[in-house]
Amino acid sequence: MGSVTGLVDGELLLAPGFLAPPNTDYVGYHNYIDEMLPQESPYLYGLHPNAEIGFLTTTADNLFRTVFEMQPRDVGSSGGASITREDKECERMNYLSSEVKRSLKELELGIKGELTITSDMEDLENALFLDQVPPVWALRAYPSLLGLTSWFVDLLLRIRELETWSTDFVLPASVWLGGFFNPQSLLTAIMQSTARRNELPLDKMCLQCDVTKKAKRRIYENETAPRDGAYVHGLHMEGARWDVQTGIIMDSRLKELFPSMPVINIRAITQDKQDLRNMYECPVYKTRTRGPTYVWTFNLKTKDKSAKWTLAGVALLLQT
Repeated sequence: MGSVTGLVDGELLLAPGFLAPPNTDYVGYHNYIDEMLPQESPYLYGLHPNAEIGFLTTTADNLFRTVFEMQPRDVGSSGGASITREDKECERMNYLSSEVKRSLKELELGIKGELTITSDMEDLENALFLDQVPPVWALRAYPSLLGLTSWFVDLLLRIRELETWSTDFVLPASVWLGGFFNPQSLLTAIMQSTARRNELPLDKMCLQCDVTKKAKRRIYENETAPRDGAYVHGLHMEGARWDVQTGIIMDSRLKELFPSMPVINIRAITQDKQDLRNMYECPVYKTRTRGPTYVWTFNLKTKDKSAKWTLAGVALLLQT
């Protein structure tokens, strides 16, 4: 009777670079695995090399955070016509900024001895020391993985974006989608506006996402908001990249973890006009934790089978 490997045309690989063992006994198989199995790497599991970079980056972040938390603390005594509901966004931002100012003022009075230090003040002080977003702020804010310093810079950019909306009361040439507390509100409003203008039922509408070759700067310098839909920017792709020249999803470049997307033109069409051929249904998330931060699904062009990008976990992120 022929061996199992004899039934296979050519060499049988159990993994990239790992040939099937010759016929032997139980101990022989164990020895073969111990001696011949290649060094563990993303390639061995059919993953892109960037997968290991992301894992090592996360591990390093956790290590540094743990070390930082163990450092001694010495606070010392040194002296010291819109298509979306921008009004709701402004309301939530005012709520957040008011809480930031209130809690910091309260902590200042506590440090001066004019107020009794409470557990909330201690939590705020610890978070400030560790460069973390205080829980009392995070509870009223948007999902974010940034440290406190970067988070505060991001907060100021969001406030500036909302000031533009509330001052001019017109749709910007390009909208920073990640700058919203609730980005779904903009996407839903695009469908509502088109459905109302064309007297169509909302449940028959869907979004068409056309990735342009334009950068945000060119949009602001040379164009206004489109008559149909909106230009959005500020998205990043994880697990792959967008090739501007060919207009399709491509494999990631080495060490390029979150490549930026060009400006995207989002408009509403009826579902019967939607063409899903050669498309990858790409989920959009607010942060790289994914899960509960899901926003929408954008259909992006691809020459490869969509299963390839699904297995690679390709997604669009509003914040990295």
